[in-house]
Amino acid sequence: MAKKHLEYLASGGVPKDYLPQVHFSMAVTGLPWYFMSFCPGMVPHIAKVEPDAYTAKMKDAVDRFLIFYAERRKQLLPLATGKEAA
Repeated sequence: MAKKHLEYLASGGVPKDYLPQVHFSMAVTGLPWYFMSFCPGMVPHIAKVEPDAYTAKMKDAVDRFLIFYAERRKQLLPLATGKEAA
């Protein structure tokens, strides 16, 4: 929508609503990230996002979840399938 695109252009950065998604993507992939918005007839909005303390917190949360999930999977998979977990 043109209205949203203009808001993004005016702000010059990444909209707050998208920051968790962008930082999560960086935490999971380890890649740099760009936010882009495009609206026909207007200049595109491209904002590069650098990893920061928020990204590190997100990565820590993902790492802790993966450890938790692996442990719970070992416990619950045999109950769900009647087979031992791999």
